Amino acid sequence: MTPRPPRRRATWVIGEDGRGPGDYSAGSRYEATWRCELDHEYPMRVERRVQGGGCPYCASRLLLIGFNDLQAGTSTSRALE
Repeated sequence: MTPRPPRRRATWVIGEDGRGPGDYSAGSRYEATWRCELDHEYPMRVERRVQGGGCPYCASRLLLIGFNDLQAGTSTSRALE
């Protein structure tokens, strides 16, 4: 079994409305914008983030050109070699 990489902390990006994490409950379906430690911004519902959801780019669930594409040489491309 392959060990999982350590979880990266995500930060809530305060929107134009000025509302932050203290304005919503842990089970909220509000879709906030988050920023991971590598500065990727992504939308995710609060409830999903509380359940452990993380950056879809770092997890290679979404393609980000220059980061996790075949030419970037990340773990995704190495797994295909």
